[in-house]
Amino acid sequence: MGNEDGSIDVRRASRRIIAVVRTCGAALAVLVCAAVAFAGSPSEIVIRSTPDRLDAARTTEAPRQPSSIALDVTAFDAQGQRIVPSAAHPIQIEITGGRREAITPRDVTLTSDGPVTLTYDGGPLASPITVTAWTHDGSGGARKSLGRTELLPRERAACRHGTTHHTLRVLCEDGGTVERCALDAIRRGLKVRAAVGWSDARDRMQPFGVDTGSIGTVVPVDRLGPDAIGPGAPGSVYYDSSGRIFSGSYYLASVAFETEDGSIVRTPRMLVLGIDRASCAPGHPDCRPSDTPELHYLGVGFARGSAEAHKLMSPADNAFLRVADTGDGDDMSPGYVLTGRGITLGVPPLDGYALAALEPSSTAPGDWSPARGCFAFPDLPAPNRFCGNFLLDVGIAEMFLDLPADQRPPGSSAGRPCGEHECFGVPDGTAMRVTVGPDDAPALAYDFTLRRDPVGPEPTYARWIDRPQVFMNVGRRPLFRFHYLFDASCGNVGFERVD
Repeated sequence: MGNEDGSIDVRRASRRIIAVVRTCGAALAVLVCAAVAFAGSPSEIVIRSTPDRLDAARTTEAPRQPSSIALDVTAFDAQGQRIVPSAAHPIQIEITGGRREAITPRDVTLTSDGPVTLTYDGGPLASPITVTAWTHDGSGGARKSLGRTELLPRERAACRHGTTHHTLRVLCEDGGTVERCALDAIRRGLKVRAAVGWSDARDRMQPFGVDTGSIGTVVPVDRLGPDAIGPGAPGSVYYDSSGRIFSGSYYLASVAFETEDGSIVRTPRMLVLGIDRASCAPGHPDCRPSDTPELHYLGVGFARGSAEAHKLMSPADNAFLRVADTGDGDDMSPGYVLTGRGITLGVPPLDGYALAALEPSSTAPGDWSPARGCFAFPDLPAPNRFCGNFLLDVGIAEMFLDLPADQRPPGSSAGRPCGEHECFGVPDGTAMRVTVGPDDAPALAYDFTLRRDPVGPEPTYARWIDRPQVFMNVGRRPLFRFHYLFDASCGNVGFERVD
């Protein structure tokens, strides 16, 4: 499900402080000016690093330039007032990801004003370093102040993949053969067993839906374990395909998964949303009101928002990727493969996969931009082929096509009731073609004819959205014909055809 809304991002508060300081000029004026910025986002911790990017070697053989990193850590209470760290009121800082010896120390207790100094060995960083911080709010309430940021290399490391992988079992609701369970999972949606905030998670596992159309872990607050740190700032998440809004508070918690062989793998502490309320976006045609916030959801997508628009928008908020951060930095690469039979965490050997390269994101540091895709109507009048951003969204079974209404080919649109509104979609019987990647060598290509009862990769329904940018969300049903790979380490999506 596409995530189209969110709350204040810690980077926005950081930029606000920087902007205020930069207007001052003289050293004495900076001190006065910085004091003005002590009011910030309630219950949040702003973390800034100097330098803002690390001069990292791209390979293990390249020369290294060891350096120091200064972290400026500023915490705010529930009223937005600055918290001064002390021995009685410390700020806890945790460093995760990358090689363990790359950055030290890994755990810091901040008890006074002033920057935290880290030592960096200058070596390659195959995955980002995540800095997480928390402290008691200090204003007398139950809230905690929370923050996280990433330390990124100035240049990405040369592409290489680790050898460690974990396979999660996809849940089968009705039982039956392996093949029947796989088909059922694709029809209904992929689910795995996970628990949030439990150090001993084995008996606390719950089914969680998997969604590549959003980023961030969402769980009812009463299902959070005692190791979750919070509540932090209030937050909410909006899923535009369903119109549902889930609200609660942010927490720091580890997410644990049950693997195919019954073992447990987990992430470090990461930002999650504990929800206690559910509502509908006004006027959304598909939303049905409900007061029960029973959503257990793993948003594991990429390119799903910007730092200005979302709280949970970073690779640091993607639980499938963060499992790689509990190893030694090189043994497991952040990425995954989605199939109806199982989900592989880590990047496996790429034999058999056709790859489409991704470009680094210009809006979300450390993330990748969407893949390029095209949808076409071969039997309709030209122009009948449209190219833009592509999303394989395992949170939905239908397809969404963003294109201005006046550009749709004749015969490609028909209305139907959607609650109190009218929706427009592609009529049954229409032939379509989907491709991803370069036109001369697409990584994904398949043809279908829309029908009322789909039997293959075609969606249950193809809905038009009247927006200026071309965009295509093909839903999850392509998994009937292809395994889907996301390689967050080297920047690729990949597709392996299956019978």
